[in-house]
Amino acid sequence: MQRSITFLLALFLLAPLALPAQTEETFGEVIDVRVVNVEAVVTDRKGKRVTGLEAGDFRLLVDGVEVPVDYFTEVADGMALPAPQPVSDSAEEGAPVASVPAGPVGRSFLVFIDESLSIAAQRDMVLKKLESDLDRLGPGDRMAVVAFDGGRLHRLASWTGDRRALAAAFYEARQRPAWGLMTLAERRSSLADRQFLGLEDADQFDLYSNESPFDEFEDESLEPQQYTRILRAAEAAAAALRSVSLPSGRKAMLLLSGGWPSLRPMARLIQDANRLGYTLYPVDVPGVDIAVTPGDVTADRPTAGPAPLLHDPWEEDAHYTLHVLAEATGGRESINSNRLAALERAEEDTRSYYWLGFSPAWKADDRHHRIELEVRRPGLEVRARGGFSDLSPATLAGMETEGLLRFGRGAGSSGRLRVEMGEARPAGWRTVEVPVTLVLPAPDEETELVLAVGALDRFGASSELPRIPFKVSPSEGAPARSVVTLRLRNVQQKLVFHVRDPRTGRQMVEELSFQPGK
Repeated sequence: MQRSITFLLALFLLAPLALPAQTEETFGEVIDVRVVNVEAVVTDRKGKRVTGLEAGDFRLLVDGVEVPVDYFTEVADGMALPAPQPVSDSAEEGAPVASVPAGPVGRSFLVFIDESLSIAAQRDMVLKKLESDLDRLGPGDRMAVVAFDGGRLHRLASWTGDRRALAAAFYEARQRPAWGLMTLAERRSSLADRQFLGLEDADQFDLYSNESPFDEFEDESLEPQQYTRILRAAEAAAAALRSVSLPSGRKAMLLLSGGWPSLRPMARLIQDANRLGYTLYPVDVPGVDIAVTPGDVTADRPTAGPAPLLHDPWEEDAHYTLHVLAEATGGRESINSNRLAALERAEEDTRSYYWLGFSPAWKADDRHHRIELEVRRPGLEVRARGGFSDLSPATLAGMETEGLLRFGRGAGSSGRLRVEMGEARPAGWRTVEVPVTLVLPAPDEETELVLAVGALDRFGASSELPRIPFKVSPSEGAPARSVVTLRLRNVQQKLVFHVRDPRTGRQMVEELSFQPGK
């Protein structure tokens, strides 16, 4: 089969992608039987966990409209309890019903380490405590560990329940450099400049005043380089959710934050966590931050006594950001001294909860939907995720390709795909066009496949991943061929070609390196 497609890969750092909802793993024609899971923690006025509730005690709304609860399970101490009653009678007759069988329920903890804003000594204290708490994981629990150095994501451990492998990953993480001192120096410099210019009194210093002459971001008053680092860290955390293979069961992400005092960059992270069914457990790596305590630079002699402890909006805003991340996804933040109990708190919080499910009318249009969960009994509060998205097969292919791009070929890749790259020709300023021929086995019948292509340069900048449906037809012993023309920046980069059959989930992958001038 001969087909020519031209598209532009516009490279930029950690480009956002549309992503799927957390659902049971089904694709293509069976998309209409997927079930959206909602994990809920219910507490009374004193914050004590409430047990023994039934499906009728909950009210579930999607986009403001009440929907039936198609299944309901209470999980207590890691065990799914037998259902106390049948599935809600409000479910439509003949609608697909899913349930969680009684017995142990495993959990998956994804640990994200922000090295770009963390100070090594503070980070290492948290990592050592995480390592010492690994024994809290149950037999069915798994963990994966990724680190972000300001430019690239690094996988330190794939999903595993092996305590030794995880301990080795945390040891490796402690040997890696961290760049938080750079941010600290910038904060001190900013404060000193403002004091020197007489813009703020030392005891009233506000790094985020909207009247700051350094404000470059509308309602944000961070220095541009500070805002950029926070934005990249948040985008990297979201990319980690998309790139690490999606596990089944209860999913939680421990976010080891070096300090994120800005909410605006977090929108995508919250959205992706809800779409993929992750509960966020943000961790305040710095703890009590008393580092920003400079003397008065306008003084003509040394200041007597210790520097006063300043009111630090950076710390307050960072704590508030972590609170919003947790609240929006049904989790809990660990700030100040609680940072050393981060895994303990997340493990306890995910051990007992209510597991609700409903089956929407799937349209595979990638649309985001709002979820609201209420408890009908007065005086009770509930924590749960805030939304889900309607997955399309092309979107799923893009997410899987991003994972392959960042972390390499996994065990799930199968099939034979050969990619033949032709000679690059100039196509504009610093761009080239490259003809590429895809050679793949011919199917037994006409089949529509999905092609996704991704690119990652040596600086960690990734492309937006185009996703292209195309058809292949049976052939008399000859392979199917498709010609694709790529328009790329003329820089060294890694290319991943990923073809998926939406009906069966079968996928074929090939990785190539593109060299400028070759």
